[in-house]
Amino acid sequence: MAEAVVSNTTGDQGITTLVESFASMGAPWLSGIRDIESLARDQRLSLIEDFQTAELHRTYWHGRPVASPIFSFYSVCTLGH
Repeated sequence: MAEAVVSNTTGDQGITTLVESFASMGAPWLSGIRDIESLARDQRLSLIEDFQTAELHRTYWHGRPVASPIFSFYSVCTLGH
């Protein structure tokens, strides 16, 4: 999850509501990652893949609108040796 989501700084009210709803259930996001490449380098790993879920949505669900801005703040990454 992007750091902007965790810190409630996206400027999107829907995302803020989502983050607050998780926190109210006792399941807050505690950390986000601003720079996955630096994290990989610090851990002596290589970044193999890094996709925003919005990008995956556009690739595999052609023509369907991205339903929420949260997809631009959520990524799926693969790190390796």
